[in-house]
Amino acid sequence: MTAPKRPKPHHSPSVEIMPEAMQMLADGHRVGAVARRFGMRRQTLADWRDSPEGQQQLDAARKARELTRRKGALDVS
Repeated sequence: MTAPKRPKPHHSPSVEIMPEAMQMLADGHRVGAVARRFGMRRQTLADWRDSPEGQQQLDAARKARELTRRKGALDVS
């Protein structure tokens, strides 16, 4: 007889990692990959992403990514 499997413990993620997590999502990483990177549940990350604050941070991350991309294109020309 084997012991029942215990669920993996997940620490309560700090909101301090939210900007980096949103940046990774803006860069095209999948929710599951970002959640694993920070040791958090996918649903927690999805809840962050879908919150008003998360949407603001995701929009800011996308704008920063676009500006960086445009600056790089100008430097090449």
